[in-house]
Order: sequence, then structure tokens, then C-alpha cells
Amino acid sequence: MRFLFLALTFLIVNTAQAVDIQEVVTPKLGIKAWLVESHTLPMVNVNISFKAGSVFDMEDKNGIASLTASLLSEGSGDMDAATFTKEVEKLGGLFSTSAGQLSSTISMRMLSENKEKSFALIGQAITNPRFDAEDFERVKDAKITSIQVASQNSSHVAHKLLKEHLYENHPYGHPAGGTESSLQNLSRFDVKRFYDRNYHLKNMVVSVVGDIQAAELATYLDEIFSGFKEGEVENEFPTQTPDVTPVVVKQEMNVPQSTVYLAHKGITRENPDYYAAYFMNYILGGGGFNSRLMEEIREKRGLAYGVYSYFEPMPGGGSFIASVSTKNADAPTSIRLIKEEMERLKQGVSDAEYEGAMSYLKGSFPLRLDSSSKVLGYLNTMQLENLGMDYLDMWTTRIGKVTKEDVKRMANKYLHPENLMTVVVGGAE
Repeated sequence: MRFLFLALTFLIVNTAQAVDIQEVVTPKLGIKAWLVESHTLPMVNVNISFKAGSVFDMEDKNGIASLTASLLSEGSGDMDAATFTKEVEKLGGLFSTSAGQLSSTISMRMLSENKEKSFALIGQAITNPRFDAEDFERVKDAKITSIQVASQNSSHVAHKLLKEHLYENHPYGHPAGGTESSLQNLSRFDVKRFYDRNYHLKNMVVSVVGDIQAAELATYLDEIFSGFKEGEVENEFPTQTPDVTPVVVKQEMNVPQSTVYLAHKGITRENPDYYAAYFMNYILGGGGFNSRLMEEIREKRGLAYGVYSYFEPMPGGGSFIASVSTKNADAPTSIRLIKEEMERLKQGVSDAEYEGAMSYLKGSFPLRLDSSSKVLGYLNTMQLENLGMDYLDMWTTRIGKVTKEDVKRMANKYLHPENLMTVVVGGAE
């Protein structure tokens, strides 16, 4: 086991330094897949995603994307849920499904010796789901229970309110998992309709990392998706997010700490300023203990255990978000200090801050790719958001071009403390 762990570590670190991505196009169906071959370990990791995330939830059917994705692991063809699970285990695989805002993903980690049967299994799950009535009710009830439990968590409530008020009626504004009331109103017919509308070849993105060759992958994909519907049109992600109104949203909860979110509009990954803005935010609140927010709010004043900020780039828009959890009485002070640090950054940064950020961001980049699952995630995002096959290769180069003056310029251009909307959940005044 120790040898396996060391071998895996060696494999991934070396892969991270030079990710060789191949675009595989199948000869029969013309399916495109991105592949990173790695033959050190006898494993293959597969993500098959569809542009079928919560932004495509049907009107008044919030949560349908999440429910549909979950049911894809609940049996297929002549296999009920229990039989399907046993078949995955028999092959030594790990099978899972998930749904986010942009896409729904079916994932499988398989042993190389069983990859033909494993690909057949993942293909059957996607192309011939059962959507049995008993499984539908069980999975829906579990999701409703999960939402009820989460509603008692102040951090969850705050994040939900943040998205609702940040994006209002935009598709990004509703919870990816739906709400208790929206889930209660969903039917099996809704699931089948969502599946039929969104699960097809035009909406599909395939990412593979591991012990498999391009020709093998092409053969498997043509086989498992033979007869699968091509689809009429590819789903398009939202193109414009609404302006943010600098309101204050407060919800009382009987908890000792307040969870605070501050937010305004941000930038997309396609924006030429993205890398410089990312660099700037590392100094402000993205750099953990090295950030200004952490230094001012935790180290100097002891107001919070953690405080951070980040850009959340999304197709068509995105946001800048800062967050802190602190004692109810300290929430107003923490909010003021975050705004002050945003404003102070517009004056520029020191040589030490700039050089420290540059060293960390360039030096730590391989750690972003230190596992097959992380590489797989990047391949997915790069395809879904059309970031280009050179995105990983160019990341450190683009970061390396950021100057001290760029940091100051980004702070002045993209930090607007006067326009922040504020969400506070807890007992703060």
C-alpha cells in the first residue's frame, strides 16, 4: 500500500508539470474526448458530463437537474439499483454522479483489466436509466431531508441568501439542489422529460485520465453510445448576469457566530484581466495566512478564525465575494475592516507582498494537479467553458506576466467596497 501511494504521488506530480492532453475523436459517432494517458498505475478515471446543470432546470422545477443526476446511479436496463451497485463492486470500480450549476457528471474509476466492462456499465447507466418509482421517491425524500438539515446551518443559509440576492431571478440564483417545496412538486415524468431534453451527444463532454490508449477510448465510446440520441441543439450557458444592488440582507438565527458574505460583480475567465485579478485577490484574501484580510482580522485583532475572498468566474458574468464568520458582536467591525482593506489595496502592494505572491502562485501550481481527480476536473471545466487545450500549460506563464502595477490597477478596477451587497446570518446587530 505504501508503494502504491508513493507511485501514485510520483505519477501525478510529474503529470502536473507537463499535462499532455490529447483530443480523441471517435471514427463512427465523431464523439470528442480529452485524454491524459498515464500508464504507471492500472487505473482509468472517467468523467462524462452533460450541459444539464441547475441553470437548465425547467421553470418551477428547481432541483430537477440534481434529482435526475442522482437517479442515474439507481439502476439501468435489466439491473435494479442493488444489482447495478453489486456489478460496479464486482468490477472493482467506483461509480458516482453529481450535478452543479453548469453540468451534471457521471464519474467512474475503474481497473484497467476491467475497463471494457466498466465502460459498458457507465454507458448503460447514461443511455438506459430505469428511473424506478421506488428509487425516485427514496432519492427525492433523502434530498428533502438533506435540505431540512442544512436549513439549520447558518453558513448554508447565508450562502443560499447570497446567491439569491446576488443573481436574483437569474439561473445562477437558485440552489443547485432545489428547495424543499420545489422538490416536493417534482414527478418521475419531470425527471424523464429533463433527461430526454438534456442528455444527448451534443451536450456531452468526455474527460479521461489513466491507463488507456486513444484508440481504445475511441472504440469504447463508439460502442457504448451507439444508438444514443444525438440531440437537436447544444445547450448554451447564460450570457449575462444582472447588476448587483448594494443591499443589506439579514436573517436572525440563534447561533453564537454570524456568517457574513460581501459581494459584487466580478469577471469571467475569458476576461484578459483574469490572471492579474486572481493575483491581486491572492494578496487581498486568497492567500490564507499570507493575505491582508487574514493579517488584519485574525492575526492583529483576533476577530475570526478565518476570513477570505475570491473571484467566482461564471459564463456570462461572475462575482467577487468576501466572507468571514465571527462572534455576533464583532460582525460590524469585521465588515468595516474588509471594506477598508479592499480600499487600501488600491494604493498598491509592497515588493515583499508581490514577490511572495508570485513565488507561491507559480511554485504551487503543480499541487493543483496532484491527483487524477483534479486533472479530470480541469479537463471538464476547460471543455465546458471553452478555455482551450493550452489553459494548464499557459497558467504559470500568464501569472508570471503580472506586474506590481497590474495588481494596483486590478484593485482599482475590480474592487468596489461601496457597491458591496451584504448578507449576515446570525445574531449580529
